[in-house]
Amino acid sequence: MADDLACITCAIDIPEMVKNLTEKAFKIVIQDFQGLLKQAGMRILAAERHDDVMTELLRGVGHKLSAAIMVIPGDLGVQLTQARELLSMAMNAVGEGILGYALVSAAVL
Repeated sequence: MADDLACITCAIDIPEMVKNLTEKAFKIVIQDFQGLLKQAGMRILAAERHDDVMTELLRGVGHKLSAAIMVIPGDLGVQLTQARELLSMAMNAVGEGILGYALVSAAVL
């Protein structure tokens, strides 16, 4: 069932996208963001990963999904079950260092 997950609106194959993510990709995103800030005339003060925040956010989503699955029947319930599978993939990606949360702070020069 996880292989059937896709973003209907944007036509993204979510499982394939997650398979192609790497630790390097996350670092590139952070570095690119820092580069944009520097180009805008800012000085980077700190760049810190806070993957624990992402994990807590995903756990909270998981609790809400579990509750919703118990009370919502029918097709929406099936979609919620698929959402839980996607959530599991996201949790695994955080555990592998592929997906995370970073805080970048900068100041105007």
